Amino acid sequence: MLAQLDVFDAAHPTTAPLELFSETENNLDKNGFIKSIKFGETCIPEKVQTVLEVEDSAVASPVEAKPELSATMEIQKLREAFESCIEEVGQLERRRDELVQELLELEEPMAQELQTVREALGEEQGLLSKVRLERQSLQEETQKTKRHLFTAARDGAQRQVELELQQKQVEQLNQAQVVSNHQSNLQELQKQLNVTQESSKRKNRSYVTQGRRASCDLQQYLQGGIKALEEFYEPRLVSLLKRREATMDSLSKAKEQCQELRAQLGPLKEEEQMLRLQRSCLEERIRLMERQRKENVEQYRETVDALEENIRELKTELKVQIKKTEGLDMLKNNMAKELFFYRQVQTLFQRGFLTLQRNLRRKYYYTMRLSPH
Repeated sequence: MLAQLDVFDAAHPTTAPLELFSETENNLDKNGFIKSIKFGETCIPEKVQTVLEVEDSAVASPVEAKPELSATMEIQKLREAFESCIEEVGQLERRRDELVQELLELEEPMAQELQTVREALGEEQGLLSKVRLERQSLQEETQKTKRHLFTAARDGAQRQVELELQQKQVEQLNQAQVVSNHQSNLQELQKQLNVTQESSKRKNRSYVTQGRRASCDLQQYLQGGIKALEEFYEPRLVSLLKRREATMDSLSKAKEQCQELRAQLGPLKEEEQMLRLQRSCLEERIRLMERQRKENVEQYRETVDALEENIRELKTELKVQIKKTEGLDMLKNNMAKELFFYRQVQTLFQRGFLTLQRNLRRKYYYTMRLSPH
Protein backbone atom coordinates (compact mmCIF):
# COMPACT_ATOMS: atom_id res chain seq x y z
CA MET A 1 0.00 0.00 0.00
CA LEU A 2 2.81 2.44 0.80
CA ALA A 3 4.44 1.70 -2.53
CA GLN A 4 1.14 2.49 -4.28
CA LEU A 5 0.86 5.80 -2.38
CA ASP A 6 4.43 6.74 -3.36
CA VAL A 7 3.62 6.03 -7.01
CA PHE A 8 0.50 8.22 -6.73
CA ASP A 9 2.52 11.05 -5.16
CA ALA A 10 5.08 10.84 -7.94
CA ALA A 11 2.33 10.93 -10.55
CA HIS A 12 0.47 13.78 -8.78
CA PRO A 13 3.04 16.16 -7.22
CA THR A 14 1.90 19.04 -5.06
CA THR A 15 2.34 22.34 -6.89
CA ALA A 16 2.00 25.99 -6.06
CA PRO A 17 -1.30 27.82 -6.59
CA LEU A 18 -2.15 28.34 -10.22
CA GLU A 19 -1.53 31.65 -11.92
CA LEU A 20 -4.45 33.54 -13.29
CA PHE A 21 -5.09 32.79 -16.91
CA SER A 22 -4.47 35.47 -19.49
CA GLU A 23 -7.27 37.21 -21.31
CA THR A 24 -8.60 35.43 -24.37
CA GLU A 25 -7.88 37.04 -27.72
CA ASN A 26 -10.82 37.75 -29.99
CA ASN A 27 -10.26 37.21 -33.68
CA LEU A 28 -12.46 38.10 -36.59
CA ASP A 29 -13.29 35.36 -39.05
CA LYS A 30 -13.84 35.89 -42.75
CA ASN A 31 -17.56 36.82 -42.32
CA GLY A 32 -16.78 39.66 -39.89
CA PHE A 33 -18.02 37.85 -36.73
CA ILE A 34 -16.08 37.61 -33.47
CA LYS A 35 -14.39 34.24 -33.09
CA SER A 36 -13.80 33.33 -29.45
CA ILE A 37 -11.03 31.08 -28.18
CA LYS A 38 -12.20 27.79 -26.72
CA PHE A 39 -12.19 27.00 -23.06
CA GLY A 40 -9.12 24.79 -23.31
CA GLU A 41 -6.92 27.58 -24.79
CA THR A 42 -6.30 29.43 -21.47
CA CYS A 43 -2.80 30.04 -20.23
CA ILE A 44 -2.39 27.18 -17.66
CA PRO A 45 0.91 25.53 -16.65
CA GLU A 46 1.59 22.14 -18.19
CA LYS A 47 1.61 20.22 -14.91
CA VAL A 48 -1.64 21.76 -13.72
CA GLN A 49 -3.15 21.14 -17.16
CA THR A 50 -2.24 17.44 -17.00
CA VAL A 51 -3.75 17.22 -13.52
CA LEU A 52 -6.87 18.96 -14.73
CA GLU A 53 -7.16 16.65 -17.72
CA VAL A 54 -6.88 13.56 -15.49
CA GLU A 55 -9.29 14.89 -12.90
CA ASP A 56 -11.72 16.28 -15.47
CA SER A 57 -12.00 12.88 -17.06
CA ALA A 58 -12.84 11.38 -13.67
CA VAL A 59 -14.76 14.08 -11.80
CA ALA A 60 -15.66 17.28 -13.71
CA SER A 61 -16.70 15.88 -17.12
CA PRO A 62 -20.48 16.14 -16.52
CA VAL A 63 -20.12 19.70 -15.17
CA GLU A 64 -18.16 21.00 -18.23
CA ALA A 65 -20.12 19.44 -21.10
CA LYS A 66 -23.39 21.30 -20.72
CA PRO A 67 -22.25 24.98 -20.79
CA GLU A 68 -19.76 24.33 -23.60
CA LEU A 69 -22.44 22.62 -25.70
CA SER A 70 -25.04 25.36 -25.10
CA ALA A 71 -22.54 28.15 -25.82
CA THR A 72 -21.35 26.52 -29.04
CA MET A 73 -24.96 25.94 -30.13
CA GLU A 74 -25.87 29.57 -29.47
CA ILE A 75 -22.79 30.78 -31.34
CA GLN A 76 -23.63 28.46 -34.24
CA LYS A 77 -27.21 29.77 -34.32
CA LEU A 78 -26.03 33.37 -34.21
CA ARG A 79 -23.52 32.64 -36.95
CA GLU A 80 -26.24 31.10 -39.11
CA ALA A 81 -28.54 34.07 -38.41
CA PHE A 82 -25.77 36.54 -39.33
CA GLU A 83 -24.93 34.60 -42.46
CA SER A 84 -28.62 34.54 -43.46
CA CYS A 85 -28.87 38.30 -42.80
CA ILE A 86 -25.75 38.96 -44.87
CA GLU A 87 -27.04 36.71 -47.62
CA GLU A 88 -30.40 38.50 -47.55
CA VAL A 89 -28.63 41.88 -47.72
CA GLY A 90 -26.60 40.63 -50.67
CA GLN A 91 -29.77 39.39 -52.36
CA LEU A 92 -31.45 42.76 -51.77
CA GLU A 93 -28.42 44.57 -53.20
CA ARG A 94 -28.40 42.26 -56.21
CA ARG A 95 -32.15 42.84 -56.59
CA ARG A 96 -31.55 46.58 -56.42
CA ASP A 97 -28.86 46.32 -59.10
CA GLU A 98 -31.21 44.21 -61.24
CA LEU A 99 -33.99 46.77 -60.83
CA VAL A 100 -31.62 49.59 -61.73
CA GLN A 101 -30.45 47.59 -64.76
CA GLU A 102 -34.08 46.93 -65.76
CA LEU A 103 -34.81 50.64 -65.35
CA LEU A 104 -31.88 51.49 -67.61
CA GLU A 105 -32.96 48.82 -70.12
CA LEU A 106 -36.50 50.21 -70.10
CA GLU A 107 -35.31 53.79 -70.44
CA GLU A 108 -32.99 52.93 -73.36
CA PRO A 109 -35.76 51.78 -75.83
CA MET A 110 -37.95 54.64 -74.64
CA ALA A 111 -35.13 57.07 -75.35
CA GLN A 112 -34.51 55.44 -78.74
CA GLU A 113 -38.20 55.59 -79.61
CA LEU A 114 -38.33 59.18 -78.41
CA GLN A 115 -35.30 59.95 -80.59
CA THR A 116 -36.99 58.32 -83.62
CA VAL A 117 -40.19 60.23 -82.90
CA ARG A 118 -38.20 63.45 -82.61
CA GLU A 119 -36.43 62.69 -85.88
CA ALA A 120 -39.78 61.93 -87.55
CA LEU A 121 -41.18 65.12 -86.05
CA GLY A 122 -38.17 67.04 -87.37
CA GLU A 123 -38.72 65.55 -90.84
CA GLU A 124 -42.42 66.39 -90.65
CA GLN A 125 -41.55 69.90 -89.52
CA GLY A 126 -39.11 70.18 -92.44
CA LEU A 127 -41.83 69.02 -94.85
CA LEU A 128 -44.27 71.40 -93.19
CA SER A 129 -41.79 74.27 -93.55
CA LYS A 130 -41.29 73.32 -97.23
CA VAL A 131 -45.06 73.23 -97.74
CA ARG A 132 -45.35 76.56 -95.97
CA LEU A 133 -42.64 78.02 -98.20
CA GLU A 134 -44.38 76.62 -101.29
CA ARG A 135 -47.69 77.97 -100.05
CA GLN A 136 -46.07 81.33 -99.37
CA SER A 137 -44.54 81.33 -102.85
CA LEU A 138 -47.90 80.38 -104.35
CA GLN A 139 -49.58 83.10 -102.32
CA GLU A 140 -46.98 85.56 -103.55
CA GLU A 141 -47.55 84.38 -107.12
CA THR A 142 -51.32 84.68 -106.67
CA GLN A 143 -50.83 88.15 -105.19
CA LYS A 144 -48.63 89.05 -108.15
CA THR A 145 -51.20 87.66 -110.61
CA LYS A 146 -53.95 89.48 -108.73
CA ARG A 147 -51.96 92.70 -108.85
CA HIS A 148 -51.21 92.07 -112.51
CA LEU A 149 -54.89 91.41 -113.18
CA PHE A 150 -55.84 94.47 -111.19
CA THR A 151 -53.36 96.61 -113.08
CA ALA A 152 -54.52 95.07 -116.38
CA ALA A 153 -58.17 95.68 -115.50
CA ARG A 154 -57.34 99.18 -114.33
CA ASP A 155 -55.37 99.89 -117.51
CA GLY A 156 -58.22 98.43 -119.59
CA ALA A 157 -60.75 100.56 -117.77
CA GLN A 158 -58.55 103.62 -118.13
CA ARG A 159 -58.01 102.88 -121.82
CA GLN A 160 -61.71 102.32 -122.28
CA VAL A 161 -62.48 105.59 -120.53
CA GLU A 162 -59.81 107.32 -122.59
CA LEU A 163 -61.27 105.75 -125.73
CA GLU A 164 -64.74 106.93 -124.83
CA LEU A 165 -63.40 110.37 -124.03
CA GLN A 166 -61.49 110.44 -127.30
CA GLN A 167 -64.61 109.27 -129.15
CA LYS A 168 -66.62 112.01 -127.48
CA GLN A 169 -63.87 114.50 -128.27
CA VAL A 170 -63.83 113.29 -131.88
CA GLU A 171 -67.58 113.61 -132.10
CA GLN A 172 -67.46 117.04 -130.49
CA LEU A 173 -64.62 118.07 -132.79
CA ASN A 174 -66.48 116.73 -135.80
CA GLN A 175 -69.63 118.51 -134.78
CA ALA A 176 -67.76 121.72 -133.99
CA GLN A 177 -65.84 121.62 -137.23
CA VAL A 178 -68.96 120.83 -139.20
CA VAL A 179 -70.86 123.61 -137.48
CA SER A 180 -67.98 126.06 -137.86
CA ASN A 181 -67.51 125.11 -141.49
CA HIS A 182 -71.19 125.34 -142.09
CA GLN A 183 -71.39 128.71 -140.37
CA SER A 184 -68.39 129.99 -142.27
CA ASN A 185 -69.86 128.71 -145.50
CA LEU A 186 -73.21 130.20 -144.61
CA GLN A 187 -71.56 133.50 -143.84
CA GLU A 188 -69.72 133.42 -147.10
CA LEU A 189 -72.87 132.43 -148.89
CA GLN A 190 -74.74 135.15 -147.10
CA LYS A 191 -72.11 137.61 -148.16
CA GLN A 192 -72.22 136.33 -151.65
CA LEU A 193 -75.99 136.42 -151.50
CA ASN A 194 -75.92 139.98 -150.30
CA VAL A 195 -73.43 140.83 -152.98
CA THR A 196 -75.58 139.19 -155.57
CA GLN A 197 -78.71 140.85 -154.22
CA GLU A 198 -77.04 144.22 -154.35
CA SER A 199 -76.04 143.49 -157.86
CA SER A 200 -78.54 143.61 -160.37
CA LYS A 201 -81.38 141.38 -160.72
CA ARG A 202 -80.09 140.53 -164.06
CA LYS A 203 -77.65 138.23 -162.70
CA ASN A 204 -80.24 135.95 -161.03
CA ARG A 205 -79.46 133.12 -163.27
CA SER A 206 -75.77 133.45 -162.71
CA TYR A 207 -76.49 133.70 -158.99
CA VAL A 208 -78.41 130.45 -159.07
CA THR A 209 -75.56 128.79 -160.86
CA GLN A 210 -73.09 130.24 -158.44
CA GLY A 211 -75.24 129.08 -155.53
CA ARG A 212 -75.26 125.65 -156.95
CA ARG A 213 -71.56 125.78 -157.43
CA ALA A 214 -71.09 127.05 -153.92
CA SER A 215 -73.26 124.31 -152.51
CA CYS A 216 -71.27 121.76 -154.50
CA ASP A 217 -68.04 123.28 -153.26
CA LEU A 218 -69.38 123.25 -149.70
CA GLN A 219 -70.38 119.64 -150.02
CA GLN A 220 -66.98 118.69 -151.42
CA TYR A 221 -65.25 120.65 -148.65
CA LEU A 222 -67.32 118.92 -145.99
CA GLN A 223 -66.59 115.50 -147.47
CA GLY A 224 -62.86 116.27 -147.54
CA GLY A 225 -62.91 117.36 -143.86
CA ILE A 226 -64.75 114.22 -142.87
CA LYS A 227 -62.22 112.08 -144.75
CA ALA A 228 -59.34 113.92 -143.12
CA LEU A 229 -60.87 113.37 -139.69
CA GLU A 230 -61.41 109.70 -140.47
CA GLU A 231 -57.83 109.32 -141.66
CA PHE A 232 -56.55 111.09 -138.53
CA TYR A 233 -58.60 109.20 -135.91
CA GLU A 234 -59.01 105.78 -137.57
CA PRO A 235 -55.48 104.37 -136.75
CA ARG A 236 -55.84 105.56 -133.18
CA LEU A 237 -59.18 103.84 -132.85
CA VAL A 238 -57.75 100.66 -134.40
CA SER A 239 -54.77 100.69 -131.99
CA LEU A 240 -57.11 101.28 -129.06
CA LEU A 241 -59.30 98.37 -130.16
CA LYS A 242 -56.24 96.15 -130.52
CA ARG A 243 -55.03 97.12 -127.07
CA ARG A 244 -58.49 96.44 -125.72
CA GLU A 245 -58.48 92.97 -127.28
CA ALA A 246 -54.97 92.31 -125.91
CA THR A 247 -56.02 93.39 -122.43
CA MET A 248 -59.11 91.17 -122.65
CA ASP A 249 -56.92 88.23 -123.73
CA SER A 250 -54.43 88.86 -120.90
CA LEU A 251 -57.34 89.21 -118.46
CA SER A 252 -58.79 85.86 -119.57
CA LYS A 253 -55.35 84.22 -119.30
CA ALA A 254 -54.85 85.68 -115.82
CA LYS A 255 -58.26 84.36 -114.80
CA GLU A 256 -57.34 80.91 -116.09
CA GLN A 257 -54.02 81.02 -114.20
CA CYS A 258 -55.83 82.11 -111.05
CA GLN A 259 -58.26 79.19 -111.38
CA GLU A 260 -55.35 76.78 -111.90
CA LEU A 261 -53.56 78.16 -108.83
CA ARG A 262 -56.76 77.83 -106.81
CA ALA A 263 -57.08 74.22 -107.99
CA GLN A 264 -53.46 73.58 -106.95
CA LEU A 265 -54.01 75.32 -103.62
CA GLY A 266 -56.80 72.89 -102.61
CA PRO A 267 -54.64 69.72 -102.29
CA LEU A 268 -51.88 71.76 -100.66
CA LYS A 269 -54.34 72.90 -98.00
CA GLU A 270 -55.48 69.29 -97.49
CA GLU A 271 -51.86 68.16 -97.18
CA GLU A 272 -51.18 70.95 -94.69
CA GLN A 273 -54.17 69.89 -92.59
CA MET A 274 -53.01 66.27 -92.70
CA LEU A 275 -49.49 67.29 -91.62
CA ARG A 276 -50.91 69.37 -88.78
CA LEU A 277 -53.00 66.40 -87.66
CA GLN A 278 -49.94 64.13 -87.78
CA ARG A 279 -47.95 66.69 -85.84
CA SER A 280 -50.63 66.92 -83.13
CA CYS A 281 -50.76 63.10 -82.93
CA LEU A 282 -46.97 62.88 -82.60
CA GLU A 283 -46.92 65.60 -79.94
CA GLU A 284 -49.65 63.80 -78.00
CA ARG A 285 -47.71 60.54 -78.28
CA ILE A 286 -44.55 62.24 -77.04
CA ARG A 287 -46.45 63.70 -74.07
CA LEU A 288 -47.86 60.26 -73.22
CA MET A 289 -44.42 58.67 -73.48
CA GLU A 290 -42.93 61.37 -71.26
CA ARG A 291 -45.70 60.86 -68.70
CA GLN A 292 -45.23 57.07 -68.75
CA ARG A 293 -41.46 57.46 -68.39
CA LYS A 294 -41.92 59.77 -65.41
CA GLU A 295 -44.35 57.31 -63.80
CA ASN A 296 -41.90 54.43 -64.36
CA VAL A 297 -39.05 56.48 -62.93
CA GLU A 298 -41.13 57.37 -59.87
CA GLN A 299 -42.11 53.72 -59.40
CA TYR A 300 -38.51 52.53 -59.69
CA ARG A 301 -37.37 55.25 -57.32
CA GLU A 302 -39.98 54.13 -54.80
CA THR A 303 -38.81 50.52 -55.12
CA VAL A 304 -35.16 51.59 -54.76
CA ASP A 305 -36.05 53.69 -51.69
CA ALA A 306 -37.94 50.73 -50.21
CA LEU A 307 -34.96 48.45 -50.85
CA GLU A 308 -32.58 50.96 -49.31
CA GLU A 309 -34.89 51.24 -46.29
CA ASN A 310 -34.90 47.43 -45.97
CA ILE A 311 -31.11 47.41 -46.25
CA ARG A 312 -30.85 50.04 -43.51
CA GLU A 313 -33.20 48.01 -41.29
CA LEU A 314 -31.19 44.86 -41.94
CA LYS A 315 -27.97 46.72 -41.14
CA THR A 316 -29.45 47.94 -37.86
CA GLU A 317 -30.60 44.39 -37.08
CA LEU A 318 -27.11 43.15 -37.97
CA LYS A 319 -25.55 45.68 -35.60
CA VAL A 320 -27.97 44.59 -32.86
CA GLN A 321 -27.08 40.94 -33.49
CA ILE A 322 -23.37 41.80 -33.42
CA LYS A 323 -23.87 43.54 -30.08
CA LYS A 324 -25.74 40.50 -28.82
CA THR A 325 -22.91 38.20 -29.94
CA GLU A 326 -20.39 40.47 -28.26
CA GLY A 327 -22.47 40.25 -25.07
CA LEU A 328 -22.64 36.47 -25.42
CA ASP A 329 -18.87 36.32 -25.96
CA MET A 330 -18.34 38.39 -22.84
CA LEU A 331 -20.74 36.12 -20.97
CA LYS A 332 -18.90 33.09 -22.30
CA ASN A 333 -15.54 34.52 -21.20
CA ASN A 334 -16.94 35.30 -17.75
CA MET A 335 -18.37 31.79 -17.52
CA ALA A 336 -15.00 30.39 -18.62
CA LYS A 337 -13.27 32.39 -15.89
CA GLU A 338 -15.77 31.23 -13.27
CA LEU A 339 -15.43 27.65 -14.49
CA PHE A 340 -11.66 27.91 -14.37
CA PHE A 341 -11.77 29.24 -10.79
CA TYR A 342 -14.25 26.54 -9.89
CA ARG A 343 -11.91 23.93 -11.34
CA GLN A 344 -8.99 25.39 -9.39
CA VAL A 345 -10.99 25.31 -6.18
CA GLN A 346 -12.15 21.79 -6.98
CA THR A 347 -8.61 20.60 -7.73
CA LEU A 348 -7.28 22.23 -4.58
CA PHE A 349 -10.07 20.67 -2.57
CA GLN A 350 -9.44 17.29 -4.17
CA ARG A 351 -5.71 17.58 -3.56
CA GLY A 352 -6.28 18.58 0.05
CA PHE A 353 -8.70 15.71 0.46
CA LEU A 354 -6.24 13.29 -1.15
CA THR A 355 -3.35 14.52 1.00
CA LEU A 356 -5.53 14.23 4.09
CA GLN A 357 -6.59 10.75 3.04
CA ARG A 358 -2.98 9.79 2.34
CA ASN A 359 -1.85 11.12 5.73
CA LEU A 360 -4.65 9.27 7.45
CA ARG A 361 -3.70 6.11 5.64
CA ARG A 362 -0.06 6.55 6.59
CA LYS A 363 -1.04 7.17 10.21
CA TYR A 364 -3.27 4.14 10.10
CA TYR A 365 -0.54 1.93 8.65
CA TYR A 366 1.97 3.40 11.06
CA THR A 367 -0.29 2.71 14.05
CA MET A 368 -0.98 -0.74 12.69
CA ARG A 369 2.73 -1.43 12.48
CA LEU A 370 3.38 -0.11 15.96
CA SER A 371 0.46 -1.86 17.62
CA PRO A 372 1.11 -5.43 18.74
CA HIS A 373 -0.74 -8.18 16.88
